[in-house]
Amino acid sequence: MIPVPFEPSSLGRAFESFLFGIVCATHNTVMNFTRPHERHDWISLQLGKLAATRIREVPARVELGMRNIARWLDHPDCNTHRATARQEWAKLIAQHSPQEIADLLEAESDEAQRLRSSMPFIRPPFFTESERLHIIESAYAK
Repeated sequence: MIPVPFEPSSLGRAFESFLFGIVCATHNTVMNFTRPHERHDWISLQLGKLAATRIREVPARVELGMRNIARWLDHPDCNTHRATARQEWAKLIAQHSPQEIADLLEAESDEAQRLRSSMPFIRPPFFTESERLHIIESAYAK
């Protein structure tokens, strides 16, 4: 059985936003991305690659993604746009093998990037907070 990760508190999210802001302010002029969302897309791709690696290690981890989706859909703040994206992921997971899901997370197409923006494979066991922050830091250090 895969343990369900804790639900971060709003204080945790605020702290993450604060750290992200420090990284942005500290390294903003170093990275040379040409499109407005290129940095975010790069971060998302790196996180997707980590999640794909962890899914390949233990294919049953995709079930944790389904549990995340179910939990998020039950949350009172889940609006129509979020629900649609989450339902799309639920359908993909139900219809594809873990290997195909991992391949999708690593794909560099526009469609894959769009899907990664709402991927349900977050936090441990897909990646640690330290790994996530390192990726964000790297995006601003290049």
